Amino acid sequence: MTQHKVNAHLGRDKYKTALQTSQHAWFADEPIENGGHNLGPCPTEFLISALAACTSITLRMYAEHKNIPLDGVDVEVQLERDREAGVTRIEKSILLHGDLSAEQRDKLMQVADRCNIHQVLTHPIEITSKLC
Repeated sequence: MTQHKVNAHLGRDKYKTALQTSQHAWFADEPIENGGHNLGPCPTEFLISALAACTSITLRMYAEHKNIPLDGVDVEVQLERDREAGVTRIEKSILLHGDLSAEQRDKLMQVADRCNIHQVLTHPIEITSKLC
C-alpha cells in the first residue's frame, strides 16, 4: 500500500493556504475574482496538474524502460464541471516528441492512461473526514 501525506494550513489571510509534505512546501490560493490573492494555483489546478505530471512521468519511465526514443512530452489537461448535469469532464491532450513509430505512439498512448493519478480518478474513491 502506498501512502502520501500533505498538511494544509489556512490562517486569517483570506484563502492563501500553506501546503507541506515532508520535503516540499508551496501555496494554494484562489484567483482575485474569487476573493483570493492569486498567490498560487487553485485547488482544481493542483488536481489536474497532478494528472498532467503523472502522465508525463509515467510516459518517460516507460520509454526509458523500453528504450523508446521519446525526446519529450507535452500534456495539457482541462477540467470542466457541468454542475447542472452533475458531470465533471477531464480531457488530456498529449504531444509526443521524438522519432517514434506509429506502434510506439500507440503503445505510449495506452500507457498514458495507466498512470497512478489517472487510475485514482477513474476508480472508486473513499474519502473520510474526521475532526481532530
